[in-house]
Amino acid sequence: MKLLDLLYIYDATIDFAEDRDDASLTIAHTGNLVDLVNKLTGLVSEGTFFRRGVVTTHGYPGNIILNSGGKIGDLIDASGIRKRCEGRNLHRLFLYPGARLYFNGCEVGAEPGGKEFVTTAAQIFLCGLGGTAFAMTSNGHPFPLPFINSGHVVHFGGGVVSTTVEAGGSVVPEAPIDWPDPPGGRDNVGNKI
Repeated sequence: MKLLDLLYIYDATIDFAEDRDDASLTIAHTGNLVDLVNKLTGLVSEGTFFRRGVVTTHGYPGNIILNSGGKIGDLIDASGIRKRCEGRNLHRLFLYPGARLYFNGCEVGAEPGGKEFVTTAAQIFLCGLGGTAFAMTSNGHPFPLPFINSGHVVHFGGGVVSTTVEAGGSVVPEAPIDWPDPPGGRDNVGNKI
């Protein structure tokens, strides 16, 4: 078995995604999800695994889009990931405690479907030793400085949707918000934020 740091997958049919200098292994993908899963199962059979993964594609609320290249591509939601990836031992790609998987596409974490998408991905890809999958809810923009490594997309607004799973794929409940008591007994949410 061979532990590497970063698996970077990007849709090579879109104009803003390029190789990243910090990637241990890069897949410049040009096909659909079935083609990508075949590449990933090849890595599993070689015994290669990673601490973290980044998937850079176009996105849509609750979906990633592969092979888009300026046209309608392969739109993949939570049920698509489940259908094509479950039972393929893809959790062996991230056999590292606390592994992270980031879907770097516009609005992938947005509703409808964003939370379900990252939860499904976490349960399939990170169930070996546990980890966190996450995605942004906003539109992304290519990193604006050409002398700094390309392949990075920045999000200027919005939030992050994430799901953490334990070994075995059980979702770790999000910690409840602990509101401190406001000074002077002013007990309303506006005073607690």
